[in-house]
Amino acid sequence: MRLFIGGRDPRGEPLPFTQELLQELADSWETHSRVPTGVADQLTVSRRLFVHSFHAYEFATVAVAWSLFAVEAALRVKLAAGTSASLKQLVNRALQEGLVAQRFAEQLEAARLLRNSFSHAATQSIWTYGMVVPARAVSHEVVADVYVQSSADTR
Repeated sequence: MRLFIGGRDPRGEPLPFTQELLQELADSWETHSRVPTGVADQLTVSRRLFVHSFHAYEFATVAVAWSLFAVEAALRVKLAAGTSASLKQLVNRALQEGLVAQRFAEQLEAARLLRNSFSHAATQSIWTYGMVVPARAVSHEVVADVYVQSSADTR
């Protein structure tokens, strides 16, 4: 981690990469109070894994996987779909019913494929923070969209 930088100061000098920096970033991914406890707990675990990736870098990738599981759980719970519906079916139904904004359609398809690759992997994937941060952020946005956005929003 000593080769990573945590940004730049006003003079353009590199700042140290710290666990506190990861914690600040994780804290910016809020979970709305309307999100059910089980789904919110999955997002919390994902944020904790992200922060602890400072010590075990592989946890960053595991944090993405866990955040994708939270998206799946959010859709499954909100749609009262039970356990037999596939993630593809959940995503398609959520988009058709306007439960999730259409702007997330491509990201949800990518998330579905990623979730499948994580679930059926033969080896451990290692992602960079540049890959992890946007994926984690979108997971929180989608879950918020499912539980917080009103049906009056432009979808």
